[in-house]
Amino acid sequence: MRPNFLIHWTGKDIAVDALTTAHRSAYVDRLADILTHGLWMTQPVERIEGKAGSWIEYTTPLTCFTEIRLSQARLHSHQYGLLGIGVTRQFVLDRFGGPVHYVRNHASECIIGNVQAIRAALNDLGRQDLLDSFAVNTCYIKKMSEINQDDFTYLNEQEWRIVHTHAQTTAGRLVQTGGRRPEYRIPVQLGDIRIIVFPDEQTRAVARTDTRLYAWFQAPAPSGAILLTVQECEHF
Repeated sequence: MRPNFLIHWTGKDIAVDALTTAHRSAYVDRLADILTHGLWMTQPVERIEGKAGSWIEYTTPLTCFTEIRLSQARLHSHQYGLLGIGVTRQFVLDRFGGPVHYVRNHASECIIGNVQAIRAALNDLGRQDLLDSFAVNTCYIKKMSEINQDDFTYLNEQEWRIVHTHAQTTAGRLVQTGGRRPEYRIPVQLGDIRIIVFPDEQTRAVARTDTRLYAWFQAPAPSGAILLTVQECEHF
């Protein structure tokens, strides 16, 4: 059975090893910022190679989640950060999100060549409206491995994404910040966050005393979130 929870990991820019008091405080600040203002939509540069020199590249604002089981959290969190924000699959689906389509990042990959050919045909037709729609679909394509490798490094992440669309912004499910980093966020309400994974017990203890987080931690079920540490996740 596939898990119903999807986890967004953050904090690699803070620290993933040898946590200090300052690191733990920064993680709590990051959590308070997310619960107050919403999840960041970052703009990673994704490039995937295909057959006959074809390629796609995009820098669209998006937010990534993983469907891996919590028992696998330690390895994944050390790649992306030790703070996990867990939502349901329905939360992502309601924002037009979904699982990515993994393809080979390889000179023999036909899907990338097909994408490039379709874009060229739409461009020749002058159909900017369809190009814009197709661009959203393209942002759900992700490479399994680095170029011409088949080690399935990224396939194991079982990634889901929410990709920015103007329709979702108009509906209020995404909000524009007025800045560039990030340009968009995904607002969250009490009850949207079902699991919070902390780097360690000390960080969780600091968070419990933070007045910015009191309402989130004191909310009764089903609105309240389960509070775990990365180490505790190994038992799930």
